[in-house]
Formats: sequence, C-alpha cells, structure tokens
Amino acid sequence: MDVLDRYRLLIGAYYGIRSLDAYPRRLYILSDLEKYIRGFVEANRKEDIAFEEEADKVLREVPLKTKLQDSLIVLNELDGPIDLVLMIKLMVKEMRYQK
Repeated sequence: MDVLDRYRLLIGAYYGIRSLDAYPRRLYILSDLEKYIRGFVEANRKEDIAFEEEADKVLREVPLKTKLQDSLIVLNELDGPIDLVLMIKLMVKEMRYQK
C-alpha cells in the first residue's frame, strides 16, 4: 500500500468514526486517531501529496459504508474498543442488506 492509499484509508476511518453519533466515547477514539494521522502526515511530508485536498476528496466522494469499513481496518491496528468494532460491523451489515 502506498502512502496516498494509506492516507485515504486513515481519513476514511476518521470520517467513518465521526459519523457515529450513537457511540458515546467516539471523541476519545477520534482524538487518538487524529494524533496517529498527524504523525503519519509528518513522517511522509517529503511525499508530493496534497493531504488537505485528499481529505476533502475522501469526505465528499467516498460512501459512508466504505468509510466504516476503513474504520474497521484502522481500529484493528489501533486495538480499538471491541464494542465499537461490533457496532460498526452491524451497521455495515445492515447497509449491505438495505440495497
């Protein structure tokens, strides 16, 4: 996975978790994820990537289901709370059956 794809995954995960109004501790998770993303951006500043533009693009163009799936990947890497992981899995499953 290259730097741009990894960044898009992290941003998608951030916006996916941010959309979960029903989860009471999401602000703590978002704070940890923001720190992780900032560290990633700082470590990869030498890359010729417009990080802000890519974040806006992910926010506008990526469907919520994909953002939630991204958040499952990132939460697994960050050892996120299992109750949040189960909540997201249920939401993705419900979205799949609604179509």
